[in-house]
Amino acid sequence: MNAATGTEMSTDRRIGRGWVAFTTIAMWAIFLQSVTAGRILSGDDWARTTHRTTAVLLFLVILAGGLAALAVLRERTGGRRMAIVLVALAVCLFVQHRLGAAAADGEDTLWLHVPFGVAIFAFAAQANMLARRLEPAPEADLTVGAHDIDFDSDEYRLAPGEQPVAYLQVDAGPHPSRGFPSPRPAAVRGRVVMTRPVPPNKEHQP
Repeated sequence: MNAATGTEMSTDRRIGRGWVAFTTIAMWAIFLQSVTAGRILSGDDWARTTHRTTAVLLFLVILAGGLAALAVLRERTGGRRMAIVLVALAVCLFVQHRLGAAAADGEDTLWLHVPFGVAIFAFAAQANMLARRLEPAPEADLTVGAHDIDFDSDEYRLAPGEQPVAYLQVDAGPHPSRGFPSPRPAAVRGRVVMTRPVPPNKEHQP
């Protein structure tokens, strides 16, 4: 692995940890909504304002996060699924906000608002779990050398008057699946053979 590849892997890990942090904060912010809801039932006016404001912010932030995940993580294993869950979670938060607003206006929706909030927290926990299962980009395996290669074969045939100096093979396959039966991306392989002219009066040595 070269320095550039190492930098890419480090960046890849930071991206994965960022999504774990995002979904963790979102999950616990949703949980804290149940605390402010309880304070509303206790008669605290500040809790009503906090509950409404947080609900709107959660909807906007999680919707933006889901759309960003669709753009950034669509090629990563599990990334598209997590992005769809985030967008669906944002839709549920919007519905929950409307149910709460209707209940505050005197409509009979509180019996839906409370259990739906429990379901939304479970949905947020699912998004957090998917973020933790995001797979990093595949590493590249490099093989350098000119051993055990048949340079008389059609694949490695050399031009007349050349002999092999070095051989580079790159195999960049996907990591094993971590519990998801999603299709695996095809491995990427490439080969480079460095050659030099055969010195005069010397036989070709493959």
